[in-house]
Amino acid sequence: MNIKSKFTVILALMMLLAFGSIASAATFVNGMAVDSKLVDGRTLVPVRVVSENLGSTVNWDAATGSITITGETIIVLSVKNNRAVVGNEVVELDVAPKNYDSRVYIPVRFVSECLKVPVNWDGKNAYIGKQSIINQQGSLLSKVIVLENFENMLHEMESGFNKHDVNAFDSARQRLSEIKQNFNDHGIYDYDTYLNEWLKFIDLSIQSVKNQSSELSEKEKNMLLENGANLVKLIELINQDSRFK
Repeated sequence: MNIKSKFTVILALMMLLAFGSIASAATFVNGMAVDSKLVDGRTLVPVRVVSENLGSTVNWDAATGSITITGETIIVLSVKNNRAVVGNEVVELDVAPKNYDSRVYIPVRFVSECLKVPVNWDGKNAYIGKQSIINQQGSLLSKVIVLENFENMLHEMESGFNKHDVNAFDSARQRLSEIKQNFNDHGIYDYDTYLNEWLKFIDLSIQSVKNQSSELSEKEKNMLLENGANLVKLIELINQDSRFK
């Protein structure tokens, strides 16, 4: 399969997943978007990501399936056990910690009560710790326009690969840079990691076309698949983010 057909197939899958996806509520920790799961009506978040972003350390004991969170208080939890030890006290959890893809998730309510950090809800999303910033004017970005820009960026990249056209990649890069700048102008920095990885991939693709490569390198293949998954996640988060109308 040549570079054109490979990219077109992957692009089609990415667009189907990204622009046709429906996800659960988004969760933000100190303004950073994190993965979350909805279990029995309760929102669960990754214990390590949440705890470490809130100033605690996390240790995992694979042999016992237990997690120790060390901060102002020592907290010990176990996967599939709805009881935790907080200091010298046994605490009941609404939902037991669960393991998804080698990551342990705990209920947001437990984070709020036992890690002693505020959790704010806007009726759709959860904000743990510092409230995510909305620009001073309070204006919201148009979700439709943002998603259209992402879709157009992918089409420009497809054209760049199909026609070996550096200008098409330059257009895609410019469009993505404008998306990032627009987000930042509105005080939205949560998605910079996703956008920066896409900028790196576009730069690599430009170099590949300049080198007149007819096949995707292993590095390009891996970056494309990884960025495709990240784009799906990014679109899911934007679809639920109250800062987008």
